[in-house]
Amino acid sequence: MRLLFLLAATAFALSAQAPAAQGYGFFGLESPAGHTFGYSSVGAGADVFVYKGAAVSPSAGYLFANGNDGGHLGVVTVNGSYHFLRGKGPLEPFVTAGYGAFAVLGDGQAMFNYGGGVNYWFKKRIGFRAEVLNFQTRNYRELTSIRFGVSFR
Repeated sequence: MRLLFLLAATAFALSAQAPAAQGYGFFGLESPAGHTFGYSSVGAGADVFVYKGAAVSPSAGYLFANGNDGGHLGVVTVNGSYHFLRGKGPLEPFVTAGYGAFAVLGDGQAMFNYGGGVNYWFKKRIGFRAEVLNFQTRNYRELTSIRFGVSFR
């Protein structure tokens, strides 16, 4: 009976500390290897905080060519991130790294990604987000993404 009570009390305490989250939408300028920002992207993501400034940060987007060649593909990331100064003012710098993948009609390529950025909270629940991500395979840089968007919490 004590074990059941202890498990119930632990579950209740953990549920009272549900992680906070913030979402964002972005527009990106993309520079694949051999091209100079000939691509753009749109997408959305979230930062689900699990402990202080540490978060799980998934995102998904659509990357498309700016010219007439019609190239396009999906971009998905599952990252970890750390937000410095979270809740201590309007500026919230962060770093991020994790797994990313590009996909087009069932064909894809997995890549590691890393980067950083900043949220600027100009209202309590709405802010501006800017970040830079580098995607790379084991041997070389494949894509640099500069993203701008709106954050909300």
